[in-house]
Amino acid sequence: MRFGIYANLTRDKNGKATIELAELLKQKGLPFIMSDELSTLNYPCEYVSNEELAKRCDVIIVLGGDGTVLRIAKECVKSNCSIFAVNFGNIGFLTETEQEDISSAIAKICKNKTKTEKRYLLELEFKSKKHLAMNEIAVNRGAKAKTVYLDIMVNNVLVNRLRADGVIVSTPTGSTAYSLSAGGPVVSPDVEAIIITPVSPHSFNSKPFVIPSNSAIEIYLTRAEPCAYINVDGDMISEININEHIKIKNSNLYVKFIRLEGYNFYNNIVQKLNC
Repeated sequence: MRFGIYANLTRDKNGKATIELAELLKQKGLPFIMSDELSTLNYPCEYVSNEELAKRCDVIIVLGGDGTVLRIAKECVKSNCSIFAVNFGNIGFLTETEQEDISSAIAKICKNKTKTEKRYLLELEFKSKKHLAMNEIAVNRGAKAKTVYLDIMVNNVLVNRLRADGVIVSTPTGSTAYSLSAGGPVVSPDVEAIIITPVSPHSFNSKPFVIPSNSAIEIYLTRAEPCAYINVDGDMISEININEHIKIKNSNLYVKFIRLEGYNFYNNIVQKLNC
C-alpha cells in the first residue's frame, strides 16, 4: 500500500504534523510521496503534482479541514484513490480522526480494520462546459445585485418559481455545508438524493425539498440586476445572465473515504454540531 500526503500548511503551522506523519510512515516502512504543494517543507522524499499523487497512491492522508478535502477529492475521483482525512479545521464533517490519533489510525488502516464509504458528485453543465461538485452548486446574487428570480425545473417539470438571494443544489455530503446554513436538512450520505435549498426566499411557500439522485435539474435565471453568479463548492466559476440556464445531474462518479471500525454518521453529526 502506497500513501500520499496532502496538507493545508495554513492549518498545520510550519508543517510540524506533516513531517511527524512522514516520519511515522518511514518508521513503519510504509512507502509514501507528498504533494508538490508541500515542497517548501524540504523533507527528504519525492514530491509530485496532485494529479500524479492520486494516480500513484492507494490512500491519500489529508491533513486539514473540509476545504482541504474538497481540493484533493476531485483528483482522487479520477484515479479511484481513497482519502483518509485528519481534522485540522474547525468542524470537519468529512474528516475521520483528530491529529492526536494519527498513529493508531495508520495502524488500523494497515490491519484493514476499516470500511470504505462512497460519496457521489454532481455534474454542472453551463455553456457546454462541465464542472464537478462534491458539496453543492449554487446560483446566487452578487454583493451589489438585488433579489434574483429563478425557475427551477426537475425532469422537465416546473417545481418552483423562486424569488430569493439564490438557490443551492447539494449532495448529501453538502447537506452539512452551505445548504445547512441556509436552512436545508441534514441527509445521510447513504441516501441517494439531491437537496434543493432556497437562500433567503421571499415566500413562505419556498421550502427546501429532496429529490431522487437520478433527477435532471435545470435552473433558469429570469430576472436579475445586473446578473447572478454560479458557485461550485464555494468557488465562483461564472456569471449567469438573464435567460441563461444551468443543468445539474448526478455525475455517477464517487469519492472513496476510509472510515475506521466503529464510525457512525449520526454520532459524527451529534459530535460536530454539539447536539
